[in-house]
Amino acid sequence: MLYVDDMVENLRLVEQILSHRPSVTKLAAMLGGVALDLAAQHRPDVILLDLNLPDMPPGRRWPGAPCRRRPGRPSEPEPVSPAQ
Repeated sequence: MLYVDDMVENLRLVEQILSHRPSVTKLAAMLGGVALDLAAQHRPDVILLDLNLPDMPPGRRWPGAPCRRRPGRPSEPEPVSPAQ
C-alpha cells in the first residue's frame, strides 16, 4: 500500500492504524512526484492519495498511475472522492 499525504500527522495516523496489519507492505510519500516514482517501482495494490498535494495541480488526475492490474478488474484505477 502506498499512502501519499503532505501532512506528517496524517502519515503518522495511517502508520499507527496499519501497524496492526504486519502483512501489509507500507510505503509513504509526501510529494506527488515521489509517490509516482514509488508507485512505478513497487506497483502497490492500493494507493491512498491526498488529492491536494503541493506539487500536483488541484484536481489533476494521475494519468497512467502505475497500479497492479488483476484479471476481472477494471483497467483504470477506481475514481476517488476527496474528503473536504
